[in-house]
Amino acid sequence: MRLLGCVVAIMLVLFMFGCGQPAIEPEPDTTPEPEPSVPDTEPAPTPEPETDGEETETEEEGEEGPAALEGDIELKRFYTDEGQIESISPAEVTISSGTEITWVNTDDRPHVLTAIGGDVQIPGMKSLRLAPGESWSFTFEEVGTYTYIDVVFGSKGTIVVE
Repeated sequence: MRLLGCVVAIMLVLFMFGCGQPAIEPEPDTTPEPEPSVPDTEPAPTPEPETDGEETETEEEGEEGPAALEGDIELKRFYTDEGQIESISPAEVTISSGTEITWVNTDDRPHVLTAIGGDVQIPGMKSLRLAPGESWSFTFEEVGTYTYIDVVFGSKGTIVVE
């Protein structure tokens, strides 16, 4: 009798596992997004600026100069396309005389800035240590080229004041 009870229990367990079905996951929605329509009309031509008959000098294509500053200079480690570690972004900027620039350390490590070379020096930037979250500002009054380095990571920065 015991044997019959064990056989029935085993068959009952096998029956329960055999009747179970795996969970069926719903298929993801594969409805394609509509593509934007393109008008069949040609865009209006852009008018050429008027000149007084004299030719003006233009920059050559592919030649990039310092970027115009649109905010603070960020101090944070990042990799360039060449795989090098940099820490100043943007590294080169052009500003007008009287512009204030703020360096902000958004990294989790301290950065140390020191003025080097260049036409003129940045007063107060000699082993300037900025801890994470700290910032430092300076107003550039004198026209010239200011160069500095992040001593911790070796990145160079240039400020051109016009």
